[in-house]
Amino acid sequence: MIQQRWLKSSSQLALVLLVYLSTVDAFEEFYKLCPRGNITVISANTNRAIVTPDKCFPTPVVHRNELSSKPRLQILTEQPKLFTYTAVMVEFNTTLNKYELYWMEPNLTINMQHFLMQNTTRIRDIRKMIEYRPPKASAQNLTYFILVYRQSAMPVESPPSPGPFRPQSWAMSSRVTLIGGATFKVLANVPVHPAHHQPLPPPALIPGGAPFHPQPPGVHVLQNNYTFGRNYTN
Repeated sequence: MIQQRWLKSSSQLALVLLVYLSTVDAFEEFYKLCPRGNITVISANTNRAIVTPDKCFPTPVVHRNELSSKPRLQILTEQPKLFTYTAVMVEFNTTLNKYELYWMEPNLTINMQHFLMQNTTRIRDIRKMIEYRPPKASAQNLTYFILVYRQSAMPVESPPSPGPFRPQSWAMSSRVTLIGGATFKVLANVPVHPAHHQPLPPPALIPGGAPFHPQPPGVHVLQNNYTFGRNYTN
């Protein structure tokens, strides 16, 4: 009896370890694809950290209603739920020192579109259904960091090499739909503790220039350049 119980518990333990190790391997593979760095995104409205260096950049868990109807952009770092619809593309303009974030969705069936319209608070998990592609240079000193929706039935095409890169054209050729966007501009190097969301001091305004915080180098902080007011749709 003792031996049978020991064998049963051992097999259960082995199963638990196998599941755990498989999960660890999956996350390790994801982080290999993930563009990591010491980047923190600060909300211009609340002065709170909304994307932190301990996450991939970006790893937004996006509420659909925040994208389509709310006046303020909101990117959450909470544990995502198991919904897999959203992909993210990041554009970096080296001339203006500015980031653009675009949210995309695969072209859905009419029934699914109606379902999502009626359930606008669905949270989408981009962590398990995306792949990271190396930055792509384009005209006007733009670099695109693309996190693409990965599904075998919807092949994702690379942006065309000649001419300027246009997110909407790329999305249509890749069978995804742009559903939102936001601009983030690099304003300062401000160390922010992600756990406590400490408010930042008001920026000092420089005549004829952008707000500036004299800070030690090392941590890039992105701040929302304006309230959310655009909706990219096909």
